[in-house]
Amino acid sequence: MLILAVLMMALLPALTEAQDDASIRVVGSGLALPVLETIAAQTDIALETSIVGSSAGASEFCGGSADIAVLTRPLNQEEEAACTANGIVFREFLLGHNILTLVANATDPVPQCLTTDDLDVLFAPSATATNWSVIAGDSVDMPVTLFAPSQTSVAYALLDELVTGVELRRDAAVNTLDDTTAILTAVSATPGALGVLVSPAALPEGLRAVELDNGVSGCVTPTVSNVERRIYQAANRLFAYVDENRVEAASQVLERAFSAEGLVAVALADYSSPSDEAVTRNQAVLSDGLTGRQFSRDVTAFSISESLVGEIGIGGAGESSTYLQGLTAAFSTSYPGVVLNLTVEGVAAGTRKFCNGEIDILAASTPLTEDQLAACAQNNVIPESFYMGSTAAVVVTRADADYAICLTPIEVARLWGATDEGIIENWSALREGLPDLAVTPFSPVGGSLVRDLLVLSADLDQPISPRADADENADPAYRAAAVANVEGGVTFMSWSEYDSLPATERSRVQALAIEGSDGCVEASESALADGSYPLARSLNLLVRRLSLGRQDVQSLLWYAFSDANYPLFTGADLVGIPFDSLAEQRTHLETLFVEAAAEAAASVLSAVEATQEVPPAEVTPEATAEGG
Repeated sequence: MLILAVLMMALLPALTEAQDDASIRVVGSGLALPVLETIAAQTDIALETSIVGSSAGASEFCGGSADIAVLTRPLNQEEEAACTANGIVFREFLLGHNILTLVANATDPVPQCLTTDDLDVLFAPSATATNWSVIAGDSVDMPVTLFAPSQTSVAYALLDELVTGVELRRDAAVNTLDDTTAILTAVSATPGALGVLVSPAALPEGLRAVELDNGVSGCVTPTVSNVERRIYQAANRLFAYVDENRVEAASQVLERAFSAEGLVAVALADYSSPSDEAVTRNQAVLSDGLTGRQFSRDVTAFSISESLVGEIGIGGAGESSTYLQGLTAAFSTSYPGVVLNLTVEGVAAGTRKFCNGEIDILAASTPLTEDQLAACAQNNVIPESFYMGSTAAVVVTRADADYAICLTPIEVARLWGATDEGIIENWSALREGLPDLAVTPFSPVGGSLVRDLLVLSADLDQPISPRADADENADPAYRAAAVANVEGGVTFMSWSEYDSLPATERSRVQALAIEGSDGCVEASESALADGSYPLARSLNLLVRRLSLGRQDVQSLLWYAFSDANYPLFTGADLVGIPFDSLAEQRTHLETLFVEAAAEAAASVLSAVEATQEVPPAEVTPEATAEGG
């Protein structure tokens, strides 16, 4: 018996440790934990769960007292630093989403898109709106009826975050219902109704999801893709952080989470499953041992100091002026301690100053030539290029026009310009085989970069001026409507203006394809990004590598690629920079900043060492004797 007791005492620590290893402790938000619990119920793994909230859950996880943290947001920088300090290496998974969805009848005059101000009018505690005319205008006369879930629901919490004030309105216009099915049924049966719920797998026929204006990139539909791209922000992304040392113990649950059966279980539990792309990445994180941030690279360490000072020289292409003026004006307002010397005097003069080291940033629409790169290299100027998007012109005709499906850049220039030979008054004069039909042009008012693109892209030998017989109007929607109503009508506008046309007008017109080096190319964001669309000019900022080591230059670039300043791109008619690419760009910037700062420090050290005099060698008697 004594021997048995001794053996039991000897084995007890090992047995206890094995028991601890088998137990998986999961902490975090009560809005996210049910996802993992639903999945774990399909496995043999028992989870020890504790609802403590996202912040406390992150703290426990990074403090080493939990194996998994399930959060409604990504780890912030301070929490990640705590993980690092405590030796916690994590894998990041995206489990799914809670997506707020506002639902209306498809045929009702409820606005297609609502702003946060509109939500306040409808849902703020002090709101009294009872008719859609308050938002949609006097032409709409329909009672407002709101159907919402209880205060304890996820949908209520998400809406409450968007609306000003504490909680939501409680008057007779708001009807509280128990579940998603009841809300959908009530909305279907009530003219002027608006339902509040988390995104269902599919909406019943006759209902539509209302878009929300995110205040940055415009109106956005509530889809998984848009949530993962971060452009639909009335949602929670549900993250799981797993201690690298506990991945194997939790592997059965994690594998199940991203299987077909697991994804179905998540959807049945009223959560939105990750996109196919996110599922593939989750599986790679699990199988390939990828650690660190995989889904939350929008969380970065860099920040701009409020006391920032400095002086930055910027020059280059004239077509960049709209964007650069908007960027520099906004940055100077926020950070007046930085002097921005913007001189837009053309690419040639700007390139010369850039390669001489006189300015920090050069705006250019084309890459530097070999000779220009050589001139830069002579002065130890190494350019780092940043693509800022492209501006493009599109030629627009009525949708059923089959007489000018694809034009060459020269034909476009002749169509919109006046030469010594006059103007093109009939489509048959533009190209053999086109119909005997009068050209009726509608154009914007005055000159613009878009008008210049129509001519510059043709690279004509003779001068050409704008035709003077066009009916001018600044509104692209008006010009599109005019073209749609006039046979032989034609107009031009920027790609972003064309892409933003109301759906009714867009369906009545078409953007003509333009002949490029590999045949006819239709205007699209992908064609602009890859440079294949001929009537386009890209904007690139070339930054001196040495200047990238400075905080003022770093801050200006960070500001340019921040989420909040995305409208600076769209306001300058620049396309080709998707909103969801900004996070990746900022991650790239952080890497460049570290490299450039190290290079700058090495350059300074090298310069100091070069100026130091080497002391003469001491002459000793022994050396004299050896020399003799």
